[in-house]
Amino acid sequence: MMQNCSESVPVLIAAAGERGRAALAGFLPETEFSVMASVGTAEAVRRAEFPSAQPVLAVINMPLPDESGVSLSMELASDRRFCGILLLSPAEDSEKTQAALRSYERIVILKKPAARSLIRSTALLLAASEEDRRTDTVSSDGAAGQEKEANRRVIARAKLLLIRHMQLTEEQAHRYIEKNAMDLCMKQRDVAEMLIRTYENFG
Repeated sequence: MMQNCSESVPVLIAAAGERGRAALAGFLPETEFSVMASVGTAEAVRRAEFPSAQPVLAVINMPLPDESGVSLSMELASDRRFCGILLLSPAEDSEKTQAALRSYERIVILKKPAARSLIRSTALLLAASEEDRRTDTVSSDGAAGQEKEANRRVIARAKLLLIRHMQLTEEQAHRYIEKNAMDLCMKQRDVAEMLIRTYENFG
């Protein structure tokens, strides 16, 4: 299933209450994520500074006290410091939020309440699928290692699209790609690329 990154992913957490921020931090294992900042307002997100050169993942629990989080997400999606934005949206607002942010590939919206495993796996997928994220060090496998890493990133991006557009979990998205690869006698990367082209053209 989901492969862990060889280095922990830097994360910014934004949620209105301290308990909410602590809960979100608990959903993101320290072996995979490193919380760089935990703040309570959109303005605090905008002022945040990060010592690491590695792009940061933003996890935002909507709404924030000073705004819903939609306009903030749009800003972060164009900020090179961020490799992706994971929004946790109230169920009653999720369709409106999806419609407003549909064209932003680096933003994924999960409807609350979202399972701990879904938050973790989606956060990992966002980090893994971002092309400008710092490349993992390739071992002595050379070209084979680079190809494996490229395959992982393409499949991760396709899984994200399935989560966004079909509301699948990471596990369901994995099975979807795996089954289509078997049914069509194709490699999983080829199926993933086909899904990416489909959603880019019609999504």
